[in-house]
Amino acid sequence: NTCDQCQNSPPFFSTTRTVFCYQFPINRLIANFKEKQNPPMGRALGQLLARSLSNDSSIQNNPPELIIPVPSHRNSINQRGYNPAQIIANTLSKQLSIPSESNFIFKSNQSEQQKALSAPDRLVNLTNAFSITKKGASSIPNYYRIAIIDDVVTTCATANALSKLLLEAGAQDVIVWAVARTP
Repeated sequence: NTCDQCQNSPPFFSTTRTVFCYQFPINRLIANFKEKQNPPMGRALGQLLARSLSNDSSIQNNPPELIIPVPSHRNSINQRGYNPAQIIANTLSKQLSIPSESNFIFKSNQSEQQKALSAPDRLVNLTNAFSITKKGASSIPNYYRIAIIDDVVTTCATANALSKLLLEAGAQDVIVWAVARTP
C-alpha cells in the first residue's frame, strides 16, 4: 500500500518494509538498544526483521544486491560505541546472505537528533548531512538495487536523503528496511 505522504510527495526510494509499529513494547526495546548500549538487543531486532523479510515474496523475487546501514556521525558512534543501523545491517547480512557495506556513505556533519524535530525541520536538518566516499562513488554504480537499513522510519527524511544520494551515484533502485515505523 502507498501511504498518503508518499502519494503527495513521492520519495526517491521505491519501497519500505518494516516489521513493527513504533509503539509499546517495540519503542522501549529500540530505546534500550540505542540508549543503554545494548547491541544484543539490536541483533535480536535485526533477526526479527530478517525473518519477516525472508517471508516476503517481493523480497525473495527481487532481493537487493547490497545493504547499507544509515550512517551515524563519528561523535555519535564514539558516544554510544556503535552505529545502531550497522548492528541491524550486519545481522541482516548474515541472515539473508546479502553483503553489507558501511564505507560507501558517511555522515559528514553532526545534525541535531531527528527525534527532537518536526517533520519540516527534519528535512532541513539533513540537507547536506551525508556524503559518498571515494570507495562508494566507484562501487555504487555496480549495484542495481540497494537496501538502506535503519532502526525506525518516521518521516522518511533520512531514507529519502540517502536514496537521492545513492541514485545520483548510480544505483538504479533503492529500498528501505527498518525494524519499526511510526504510526
